[in-house]
Formats: sequence, structure tokens, C-alpha cells
Amino acid sequence: MTRAIIVGANSGIARAIIEQLLNGDVVEHVTAISRSSNFDLQSRFASRMQWIRCNYSEASIKTVCANLASDTNEFSHVIICNGVLHTGQLGPEKRFEDITAAKLETVLQTNTIIPMHWLASLLPALNGALNCSVAIFSARAGSITDNRSGG
Repeated sequence: MTRAIIVGANSGIARAIIEQLLNGDVVEHVTAISRSSNFDLQSRFASRMQWIRCNYSEASIKTVCANLASDTNEFSHVIICNGVLHTGQLGPEKRFEDITAAKLETVLQTNTIIPMHWLASLLPALNGALNCSVAIFSARAGSITDNRSGG
């Protein structure tokens, strides 16, 4: 059985990818991982997907990946959709004075370090006979909807 892993599965892009995969014949099963579940997708594709909740700490990422590595099914796709663009305290830096170490640390941790933890921890689960494609989507590299606000 070919399977896909989608990390950050509750984002808009990830939900669209999950629907595309499960409505097609590329993969038979999706393992969706996020901080919270999406009951709409779970109920629509119950027999073809598993949803795993994870808080994205390094320890919880390793635990999830160790459990996936013990699975006998092989993964043909890994898609990581993890990133932060805006929060209550974090917005686009329009001036140098808006840049702080804390904001940069949050952006780097979420958009770079966490996806790399996922990839490094998933390697044992990807050592099967199948070739596995990996795609990583992040934030703050460019905006699809907000190209006028600068930053």
C-alpha cells in the first residue's frame, strides 16, 4: 500500500493536498499530522486516512516518527506544510525598527527548524523499497494573497 505523510495537515494548503491525494489514485492512504484534528476531512475519508495530533516539540516529533517507522506500510510522499506568517504579536516587518530577535527566532523555529526536525526524524520511516518524494512548504518566503503589505 502506498501512503503519504502530511505534516501541518490542518493548513489550507495541506487540506487541499489531502483532498487531491485521496480523490485520486496516487496514494491509498494518508497519515495526517497536525496540532489539532480536522473532523470534516476525517469523516469524509475515514477509511483512507489516519490523523495524528502532535505538539511539534522535538520529543513529540521523534515519538510520532518512531511509531511511523514501525509501520509495515511504505511511504511514497512526505509533504510538510508548516510555517508561520502572522500571529497576534508577529506581522510583516515593514521597517528595520520592526525586527526583533524574538520575532526572528519564532520565524526561524517555525519555518525552518521544525520542518528539519520532521525530515530528520522521518528518515527511518522512509527506508523502504519505494522511492519517496518530499516537498516542504513554508511561510514568509512569499505570499500568495498579501503582496501589497510589503515586508
